[in-house]
Amino acid sequence: MSGKDATEALKNEENDPEAPKEEEEEKPRKEWIKRGELLALLVGAGMTIWMQSIPLVAMVGHAAVHTGHWFPCEAGGAYDLSAVDAILCGWTQGFTCSFAPFALTVMNLYIGRDLLQKRLYYGLLRQQGVLQFASNNPLTDPLSLLVFVAYAHVILYLVFIIYATGLLSSDDSAFLLQHGRGVIGGSGDTDNLKETLLARDSYAMRQVMELVSFYVLPATLFVVFFFCGYDIEFSLVPLSQYVHDEVEAGDQDSLSKLSILQDSHAKALIEEKAADMLALAGDHEDEFVQVLEHYKLADNSEALGTVYMIDSLWPAYILLPNEAAQCRSAKIFRWLYLFYTICAVVCCLVAASLCLREVKEYMHKASEGYVGYTVELAVIGLITLVVIVVIGRLIFTTWKARGLKVDRKKQ
Repeated sequence: MSGKDATEALKNEENDPEAPKEEEEEKPRKEWIKRGELLALLVGAGMTIWMQSIPLVAMVGHAAVHTGHWFPCEAGGAYDLSAVDAILCGWTQGFTCSFAPFALTVMNLYIGRDLLQKRLYYGLLRQQGVLQFASNNPLTDPLSLLVFVAYAHVILYLVFIIYATGLLSSDDSAFLLQHGRGVIGGSGDTDNLKETLLARDSYAMRQVMELVSFYVLPATLFVVFFFCGYDIEFSLVPLSQYVHDEVEAGDQDSLSKLSILQDSHAKALIEEKAADMLALAGDHEDEFVQVLEHYKLADNSEALGTVYMIDSLWPAYILLPNEAAQCRSAKIFRWLYLFYTICAVVCCLVAASLCLREVKEYMHKASEGYVGYTVELAVIGLITLVVIVVIGRLIFTTWKARGLKVDRKKQ
């Protein structure tokens, strides 16, 4: 091999932080490093998608089939709803019919957050920097809190249908009193009335069973998984494993060299100076070094707000630019994340289309003066707006990060 070829081979090897190095072969392999590699990140994202695909497909499919054909929320009507009942019906039904597309959108943002923040976390940890996430309580995050509020209304909607249809009533007289008005007006034929009501009751029972099987149970699985996985620190390397691996590798002094980075300050710094950091970096590993060095020099005394999920894609500005490091692992991660973003945006657009279909259906009914449908339209409109904001955040952040200009000539 010529001297030039040997130099190029050595350069390519040094530029790829995930390629094996000769000096590393003399020490035990640090297990925690594997968690930040491409394969581990993809496996984690794949497991999330696999576990959530069944409940999301069930809910989205049910919502698509029932677009505009949910429970009739009209005052009077087949189930003789009062004005208050109609408003309650519209309020809970609005959250219910928009919960599936909303959950699908939030889950896509959740996966994108995990890919970016874990990639940055382990990149900084290799340089003795620990990224600390302040947002670890889903009940304080506005977006996740809206998920739980919407889910609570799904349960309330189920309870309301059972109440409105009288499915739990075993008293025939109470049954007739509840449903008698407006169904068979003034006929006085009790047998025909009961026969008609039983047919309606059969329809209501089928609707309840479908709602429980294809919506309430999948929604419960989704919410439980979302609640348990919200705090990203639970899925990061445990301190015990980190210490064990460092001691095994003979790097026990690394604990004293660790620097803590608050995510709010790191976010503000990267969004402002990502181009400067990338311009100073020689390779992909050096990009994380530059983040750490800039953080140490910055004034981090000012208290910044908590970084919630809607703003959680901020590591994209250091990880995704086209003009960032060109080593193999960095380029593969960028292309894989771009592929994921395209798939996520497509899924979110499907979710938005479902919401807009509901808006179209109930706008017509609300225009006819039904108060319940007017309330439902307002709720669906709110959820649709949130879905559109999340889609915009996914597209804008990725597009802006990918096109970030890095001027190395000035450095």
